[in-house]
Amino acid sequence: MHPLNALMLGLVAAWAAKRRNGVDPIGRWRILAAAVGSLFAYSEVVFALLGPGAYAQAYHGLTWSAVLLPFFAFTLAGAVGAICGRGWAAVFPAIVAGLVSTWFLGLLTEEGIFPLALLVHWRVGLALLNNFDLILLGLCAVGIILALVFPIFDRDLARLTLICVVGYVLLTVFWAWRAHAFGERYAEAMNLHDVVVHELPQPLSPLNWRVIVEEPSGRLHDTLINLSRTHELKVGEGASRAARIDALYKPMDRAVWRIYRRYGGPEVPAERQRRVRAAWEAWQDSIYDWYGRYAVFDRFYSVPAATGGLQLGCVGFTDLRTEGARHPERGRYLVCPARGGGARIFQPVGAEGEGVMELIPMMTQGE
Repeated sequence: MHPLNALMLGLVAAWAAKRRNGVDPIGRWRILAAAVGSLFAYSEVVFALLGPGAYAQAYHGLTWSAVLLPFFAFTLAGAVGAICGRGWAAVFPAIVAGLVSTWFLGLLTEEGIFPLALLVHWRVGLALLNNFDLILLGLCAVGIILALVFPIFDRDLARLTLICVVGYVLLTVFWAWRAHAFGERYAEAMNLHDVVVHELPQPLSPLNWRVIVEEPSGRLHDTLINLSRTHELKVGEGASRAARIDALYKPMDRAVWRIYRRYGGPEVPAERQRRVRAAWEAWQDSIYDWYGRYAVFDRFYSVPAATGGLQLGCVGFTDLRTEGARHPERGRYLVCPARGGGARIFQPVGAEGEGVMELIPMMTQGE
């Protein structure tokens, strides 16, 4: 979830945590406490200093863990309480409100979080909200403005805002069900069996959805739809980027399906398709499997080995969600054989993939 969404909901939750309207024993320090709690989870960026592998392993993990949340809450409350001179107990509710708000939003995204990090590697992503949700942002903004304009009712207004947010989230459950049902109807019409339907919330509107139907054979059927649109949007040459993106989402009865082959199409020889499949399965056997959940075969790479001047045969994958994106290179991955078995992941550098950078260290150990 985008930090701005988390910050806004954290501020609302901090006001809602007050005991009474109007009277606030910590005054404007509540805003600081809520901001610290809301944004703490994003401190995971410090792991980037240890290298891309460390950051990839920590991403949406340790700082989002419910197991460590009490420790984070008391530590942050102690620090903020010392800064404002009011003591840890006074700012503790606002800190907890910020932490829990961010954790809650993380669960609602498709990207998800690892809520029990440190104990088990288990990712939860309910895929109800896009990472930057405009409706959620608007609801929180209205609630904050009203609380500032009518401070004698700030707690009640904040709680009313939280009720609206919960109602909105419940509404997205219905929209997600409709998107899922649309994918199932498509699979039935195309006589596809044993498929898995993925529905992914999209930007600009909560009615914009991406539906991916995954076959056991590795074929992925992908489309972009709007749940309420009755006609396609027309955009001119001078249209904004947002308008062009929104026009990609078609009415449900005019959906355009694209078919991707995870292990390569007919032009890829069977022996090479087996090699692609082995690379993807090695990826999925690692703790970084979720990076490749929508990855499809791109091409083969020859990467110089670190020693001996040998050429490693690497398999390139592309995350189908980044097709046409502003930075498509962020969705390109290389899976290379590792010494002793297993695999390593790299990402190409540059628009054309000149050279590579290591993304993740040894992912799986060979037997």
